[in-house]
Amino acid sequence: MAAILEEETSTVHISAVNLGEVYDILLRRRGLAAAQEVEATVFQQPNVQVVEAGWSRVRAAAELKAEGGLSFADAFAASLARELSAPLVTGDPEFTGLEQRGVIRVRWLPRP
Repeated sequence: MAAILEEETSTVHISAVNLGEVYDILLRRRGLAAAQEVEATVFQQPNVQVVEAGWSRVRAAAELKAEGGLSFADAFAASLARELSAPLVTGDPEFTGLEQRGVIRVRWLPRP
């Protein structure tokens, strides 16, 4: 993922909902300082855009979630990728079905 952030020609978009999920996970697993450090790092990156979740995006994510197989946060990531006609960068196999159906493109990260 770090390599993608370092690509000067790339703009990385992340839904505020997904950034909130990252913040929550870090807060619970590593504490407030770790969560705040990641938050600050994301907002300092010139090529990272945090995308707000207005009603049209909430509705689009809910419609994807209703098809089954995704959490609400994952549906936000997928629906933003679809909206922007951009690949979703992930290692999560839950997105395989959407990719196979041609709903989104996926740039797969290696699994640890």
